[in-house]
Amino acid sequence: MNAAGIAALLAGDQKEYESALSAIRKGDGAVLVETLERLDRGDLTNTECERRFEAVLARSEPSEEEQARLGAAVARLNRSVLRNAVIQALPAHLRAGIYRSKPPDGVAGAKPAMRAGESIDVKPAEPTRESVEAVPIVTDEQLATPQDAPQVVILSRDADVATANRLSGAGFGRQRYETVAEINQVLDAGDVQHICAFLIEASFIDGLTAVEQLTLLERLASYSSFAFIRIQEDGLKIGKAAVIAAIRRARCLTHEPGTMEVSFREQAGIRAAEIEELKAASSEIAVPATGLFAPGELSENELVLLAAGLTRHIRARGLRRDVRLKIIRTRQLHGGLTGAKVLLVRLNDDTYPVVVKIAERAFIADESKRFMTFIAADDRELRPDIYFHGPAGLIVFDVISEHNDDRNPAPTLEKRLHELWYREIGGGDPTPLASELRAAFESALAKFARLNKRRCGENDTVCKANPYLNTIEKMEGAGFSWGFGEDQVRARRKATDTLKTTAGAATCHGDSHGRNVLVRGDQAHLIDYEYSGPGHPAADLTRLELSVFLTHFRAFGSEAGVIALQCDMSAWENDIDAILGRHAGVIGSRSNELVVRLCIRARDAAKEVLASYGLGYEHYRDVKLLFCWQSLPGASVQHGLVRATILALS
Repeated sequence: MNAAGIAALLAGDQKEYESALSAIRKGDGAVLVETLERLDRGDLTNTECERRFEAVLARSEPSEEEQARLGAAVARLNRSVLRNAVIQALPAHLRAGIYRSKPPDGVAGAKPAMRAGESIDVKPAEPTRESVEAVPIVTDEQLATPQDAPQVVILSRDADVATANRLSGAGFGRQRYETVAEINQVLDAGDVQHICAFLIEASFIDGLTAVEQLTLLERLASYSSFAFIRIQEDGLKIGKAAVIAAIRRARCLTHEPGTMEVSFREQAGIRAAEIEELKAASSEIAVPATGLFAPGELSENELVLLAAGLTRHIRARGLRRDVRLKIIRTRQLHGGLTGAKVLLVRLNDDTYPVVVKIAERAFIADESKRFMTFIAADDRELRPDIYFHGPAGLIVFDVISEHNDDRNPAPTLEKRLHELWYREIGGGDPTPLASELRAAFESALAKFARLNKRRCGENDTVCKANPYLNTIEKMEGAGFSWGFGEDQVRARRKATDTLKTTAGAATCHGDSHGRNVLVRGDQAHLIDYEYSGPGHPAADLTRLELSVFLTHFRAFGSEAGVIALQCDMSAWENDIDAILGRHAGVIGSRSNELVVRLCIRARDAAKEVLASYGLGYEHYRDVKLLFCWQSLPGASVQHGLVRATILALS
């Protein structure tokens, strides 16, 4: 069989290919060129074409003259992946000759392409780095990539022409940087929407210390959860386990990163199989904005991150492996003072929603690390997934659904207490709801108490759980007066000293109020751990108590009556029934009765937690007093109740 016949079989089905491949012998260069051209014209995938060409090349071992004919065939090829494969296969001096060749057919000054059987005069030259790098990497329009193409960042001190052309041929843009300062400058700029991979070569990292290598890896990994990281391990001064741990830590993963996130290679450059990995990585952040509906305040980068994060979240849950986002329906939920956007999201036509928090990367990273460090071991209900891309970060939570209704999230404690009040003033019977809320509140207290009894051994995390008076002191410095006397100011100073003695002893939720407690029937679920970490043992429970009282108690009497009520509520020896009997006039309603019951139960839970640390009443009173002072400038509390409580505790 002649070369054309063998080549036809090599480009045929798998059985024909395997049969013909076994017949190839050293020196069959004519078969190699013919096979290349048939693969170029055929309908096999790019990956399969490249694989077959490389297999024939390895068996035929072409001579210098046959390699020259192979190089001449490049101009006739339509598939850029095959052109790149040929270029990579040629020795440096022939490769340089191709780069210096005239423009292809159809371009002014082009020479006629060589045909099979023609000869070419080749004068061997010494392969030098300068001769290869002095010519353009891209030789025609088919190798050019658009500006919005997925970008591969190459960290290398050496230019690799074959890798550059292979990437271009597959439709990737590329950026090569030779120093850590250069890549840091790019990452600091934040314009990385299309970066899908980092290729780290030994020439780049072999001059770095082990600590510098870890720092670099954490920086790259944290920049995008969707970027593939490929490392030439020859230059590593740290073990693979340390690399995996660094990437896991930087991306706040609950599992080890898989092979689609990080891989190791012994050699520099990139092979055909890795192109598919790059394509998989780029597809995750290539979700078009068309057809995706989100609030107008989401930036383009946030919208890309939202779509990519939700797609991976669904796949991680095993709900639908082939999910493709067509539409995102969102509803903005309550927000705090942090600037984070909290969204209730439904995907496509799915019934079950998820809750998403999106904000600046540093904010999401801090909350995520707090959750993983302090909360994850105790709270397995939320199961958050964390994703980063460029300057933005995203947390996706499975929804804690409403009782008997999986389509909507469970209501907050705040909402249910409002419902109780409106039911009562509307003439309805508040008893069933009040009974349900009492049981749910007990569930919440048990979760807070269990968390707060766990001593905090983390000293490097900034405490956000304790009361802070920065705003109050700043306002007082600007001339504001709250109308309190010296006794109240002196009590505040004393409380501040008490707080300092055990400021970071306990593990705390850090933001315990009625909007962060979800009520599902008679059970409570805690959410929003962005302030979690070290704190005072009484911080969570006293703050929760005040959240309920200052927002939901409606006084039916004078300020003096409220002060007397708070004096009794804050004293540990007074039980609920005695307090309700003595202050029936100022309580006045069934809703207020429930509020008082809940507050006293929070007080008793705080007493139990403090006892586990060997602390007494003054810690409860002083922490509660400081939270009252902190509440004074707030817009969502009843200021008369705040003043009355400060006077009662001073």
